[in-house]
Amino acid sequence: MLGCGRAARVVLRWLADAGQIQIGKVCNRSLASSTDAVGFIGQGRAVEQLSGVSTDDWLLLGLPDSALAKAAERFRSNNNTCPGLAFHLSGAVCSDVLDGVAASVASVHPARAFARPEDALALMGSTWFTAEGQTKAVNELKRRFLAAGGHWQQIDPAAKVAYHAATVVASNCLVVLTGMARDLALSAGLDETAAATLLDDLQRGTLGNLQGSTAARSLTGPVERGDFETCQRLLDQVAKHQPAHEMLFRELGLATLRLAIVGRGPHASDPALETLFTSRSG
Repeated sequence: MLGCGRAARVVLRWLADAGQIQIGKVCNRSLASSTDAVGFIGQGRAVEQLSGVSTDDWLLLGLPDSALAKAAERFRSNNNTCPGLAFHLSGAVCSDVLDGVAASVASVHPARAFARPEDALALMGSTWFTAEGQTKAVNELKRRFLAAGGHWQQIDPAAKVAYHAATVVASNCLVVLTGMARDLALSAGLDETAAATLLDDLQRGTLGNLQGSTAARSLTGPVERGDFETCQRLLDQVAKHQPAHEMLFRELGLATLRLAIVGRGPHASDPALETLFTSRSG
């Protein structure tokens, strides 16, 4: 392994625990961080430099997207022997960034949040893995990932960035929206723990409504009802108590209006709501 961030160490721990791979050398930013990764994975040997690779080996580059090309070039320059297979975990960078690193290359993106690795590890069995690359590498990886219990799909490399954008909106943007909602709840005087619990329960119910239905049909609330007066009061309160969130609230209101029209058709109040969300205070 070359680079061992949170996603990489969770994926390897999961595969190793399932008996699908055996971990060899682990090379991270420093020997200390490599040792830490080995401790989490429970297998492997921490090294300062990755060398002595054989054709029987597999190589995972568990690096940030921006570091993959340079790391691949360094590996090609420093190693005379190619491993049999190399792959990375990026959702946006195509597998061809690894061309020449191994006999066969691929990418496998896990649709999972890794902020808390132990929690992510417990959920790996229900995780979707989206792959692309050379046939031999994809087929080998597919067999291992499915045997470990994951879900698998393949994607056209040209569509990867759009796919990755979808996962970023679903995960990262949800975190941003939750932070915004918690800030507004605190400005209303709610206890921090109670606010977090209340909003978590609400969000879980909303996600439940989305299962088996479209986003438009799952929408509720004042925008969906065409309730201009309530929307005006909500916007006024956001501008008063959380002005840093006002612009985002307006943009979200406009996006919600457009989705509502898809689901319930036009209402007489829609033009006024559009003006409300697109105007700027001050």
